[in-house]
Amino acid sequence: MNHEQPSLFGSRPIQVAILCLLVVILGRAAWYFTENQAPPPAPKTPRSYLAGTMAGVSGGPLEIALVEAAARGDEAQVQNLLAQGAKPNALTNGTLALATAAQKGYLSVVRLLLDSGANVNYASVGFMPDPNADPRFPDDGGRLVGGQTALFLAAGNGHVEVIKLLLSKGADVTAESIEGNTPLVWAAFNGQAEAVRLLLQAGADPNQPNKAGTTALAVASQQGHLEVVRVLKESGAR
Repeated sequence: MNHEQPSLFGSRPIQVAILCLLVVILGRAAWYFTENQAPPPAPKTPRSYLAGTMAGVSGGPLEIALVEAAARGDEAQVQNLLAQGAKPNALTNGTLALATAAQKGYLSVVRLLLDSGANVNYASVGFMPDPNADPRFPDDGGRLVGGQTALFLAAGNGHVEVIKLLLSKGADVTAESIEGNTPLVWAAFNGQAEAVRLLLQAGADPNQPNKAGTTALAVASQQGHLEVVRVLKESGAR
């Protein structure tokens, strides 16, 4: 009679050893597969293009001067600063030279910056501190604000020729700010009927809501911009 006792696992010792070896081999194989499999795809760049903006360089003295010159519409000084090495895509105090020039309607400066490498879809962005944050740590808490591309600012101020130039350079009419607003919503809010018309012709969705669920038609109606309301309704706004 065989008096060999089974192990605690209900098997002979040799079987237990083989089982343990298989577990180790399978564990190593799983680790190897995990470590060597292809990485997951990178997340898509947000429509607001904040990823590109935040990945850009921060502005130094040259870039600060560039934004100031763009705000004045000083084309000669902008050209001079670019020749000295000022970076047209540098985020300086929450804004970009291109966005500043577009907001003011300085067409020649906008064209110069675009020809010098300014990204038409980068967005200005700022930081709003949390009013309830510990005063010893003012940067602890808060949120990003803004996120408007040059097209937002040109559209909101009705600079038609600048809008046309930006669109010709690939400005995205579907870009969204941090609040989910689009250039169309901004133009509608400010009663810029011709800007609204241009954006719609370029493919803007008249019914795209922001994060609060507000559409261009709603803000135009609230502000009493009857011409904008008419243009939007003619394009299918509801």
